[in-house]
Amino acid sequence: MERVNGWRNALKEVADLAGMVLGDGYEAWFVQSFVEVVSKNLDPKIFHVPLHFIGRDALVQDINSWLQDGSHGAAIALLYEIGGVGKTAIGKSVFNKNSYKFDGKSFLSNFRSKDMFAYRDNFFPTS
Repeated sequence: MERVNGWRNALKEVADLAGMVLGDGYEAWFVQSFVEVVSKNLDPKIFHVPLHFIGRDALVQDINSWLQDGSHGAAIALLYEIGGVGKTAIGKSVFNKNSYKFDGKSFLSNFRSKDMFAYRDNFFPTS
């Protein structure tokens, strides 16, 4: 009986939640804003990353700001540096924070500079 009462209380709590109101707006815009709100509130973490990078939080915030600006029209972000400085961890953190904003997304890691041209030619053909 205690379990049933627990479910009953949970359902009452959910029933009392306030929702979003469409008002006089367009339904498509309402649905899009609803999807954005839900996406932001879900746990979007795809990759496990440390909570804090020593000396790297500012860089992650700079990349996030650059991606959120939207004025640059970039489709690809590339992190390139010598090995062992945390590029993959930085990339995973940025991906986790921004992936919900894009319809299509991918995360490529562990490829060498000679491979970049093959990726470019396969994904972005010039003809």
